[in-house]
Amino acid sequence: MKKRSLLFLSVFSLLLPLGRTMGYTFYDTYYGERITALNARSLSLGHTGVLSEPLAIGLNPALSSEVKNLRLATSLRITQASEDRAFPVHDSFEGFLTYNTYAMNTNYYNDFSLAVVKGSTLPYIPTIGLAWYPFSNFRYKYGEEIRGLKDPNKDKLLARNLIKSSGEIDALSFSLSQGVTPWLGVGVSLNILRGTAKKSRETDSLNTPQTDRREVWKNRALKGSNISLGLTYKASGRFRFGLSYGSKPTIKGDHYYQDFLGDSLIADTTLSYKLTYPWEVNFGVEYRPRSILQTRIYLETAFTRWSKLRTSLPDTSLPKLRDVWEIKGGVEHIFFNQIRARFGFLYQPSPFGQGMARSAFTFGTGFKSKGMDIDFGGEVGNREYRQEDLFPESVPPRKDRIKESLIKFIVTISYQT
Repeated sequence: MKKRSLLFLSVFSLLLPLGRTMGYTFYDTYYGERITALNARSLSLGHTGVLSEPLAIGLNPALSSEVKNLRLATSLRITQASEDRAFPVHDSFEGFLTYNTYAMNTNYYNDFSLAVVKGSTLPYIPTIGLAWYPFSNFRYKYGEEIRGLKDPNKDKLLARNLIKSSGEIDALSFSLSQGVTPWLGVGVSLNILRGTAKKSRETDSLNTPQTDRREVWKNRALKGSNISLGLTYKASGRFRFGLSYGSKPTIKGDHYYQDFLGDSLIADTTLSYKLTYPWEVNFGVEYRPRSILQTRIYLETAFTRWSKLRTSLPDTSLPKLRDVWEIKGGVEHIFFNQIRARFGFLYQPSPFGQGMARSAFTFGTGFKSKGMDIDFGGEVGNREYRQEDLFPESVPPRKDRIKESLIKFIVTISYQT
């Protein structure tokens, strides 16, 4: 017992300093990317969690009522985010020929989460939970080079265009859950949100410093909260249903804006900042078919009312947000030696447009070792859409082709008594 605890704490101490960041797309620098699949099992099962992950107390706190003793887990995620931007090439008759890539960016990020749940075998004693995880992240890095022909055989670097976005909103969740009957569980969690965000946009002219331009946005001391409600219903030994609701979190803080031309500060503004995220509903089904191997099938859908997002700093250049339905699914096989094989899929539309849906394939495995579970999960996803040039040189701005790919890997180590 003592050796196992020391092993877990040693791994935890190694993972903790590695930070908590992720890679996203340009649009996500405005409102942040809502985080799902905080551990390896959830990721490998297509981001499902309403019925597949008892430690996801910020999603469905009712599921943790199934934990009868002590269970804790820590997860580390590594993400590779790649972005390819290309402009259309036309002939002299304005006929489309091909796309010419002008910017390719690949970045690596990581994030960390922790959860602890303590249950009881005594009746009418609720299960309590505590979790810390990234709620929404603003991480994004973009760079492009502007070149001109100095002579027929050599091009010259004239300038660099850069966009850098950093910061995150983290959640500290406290939950209470209770198995009301053998077939019904309910739960509630309070999610306390804290964070910061910073974004800069600059043009660095290598030959004429007086034309350098830099804009900086800072959102500091961001604070907010919301609640999550959940329930689980066991219809039979084969079917189980889950439902969860997340209320609208309102984030408040201070907004700073600065505009530089060369070394001269030409604008400096401080405003109160307010961002109200939309509410969301998640519904899931678990099916356990009759088979030689233990098999569990999960299917979930999530609805987010993005059209209700409100901010005190509207940007008219952004498209109108639309409501989004996500579809998630996963299959888990448990072999006789307790090794798991998991597969899943994710269809994730974007609130910024109909042609911006992301599709992903997920996979993973896991095994038990003397009270500990070690799980590995992976994801490969991509998205292609059209977007206006981030640093336009024409009016109206041209529509470029953007290809994005995300490769994620999560390792989760959990311990239970």
